[in-house]
Amino acid sequence: MASAVDDRLAELAVFDRTLEREAASLRSAGETVRETTDWLSTADETPLSALGFDALRRRHEALGERIEACEALLAERQADLDRTASRGAAVGVRQRSTVAYLYDDFTVSYPVLSTVARLVETLRECRRAVRDHLVRRV
Repeated sequence: MASAVDDRLAELAVFDRTLEREAASLRSAGETVRETTDWLSTADETPLSALGFDALRRRHEALGERIEACEALLAERQADLDRTASRGAAVGVRQRSTVAYLYDDFTVSYPVLSTVARLVETLRECRRAVRDHLVRRV
């Protein structure tokens, strides 16, 4: 009986660490997404036609930096999903299984990955628009 209780406590401790890791990952992703969307919203207030060549070039570079930051976030998130929390050899909880359980009732299986991937596509579209303006001014 005591062994079964000890085993269950070990499982719960590992699951708790998995939940803590997920919470930290969500906070980090939330910060990056919020900073990026805030910057994009502010930058979008100025029409591209109102920017000079140097300002367009800086905007293009800034978009590239934000794309890189989001792509790094995607890679980190994928790495997080591939982790396994364990306590000794007896107990292990895969992060991907926990995430699947946590987001089972969501419309997408991996909401963080989905959100960031859509944000990267938006940033790329913005960068293409800036590049089009740059090319027309050369």
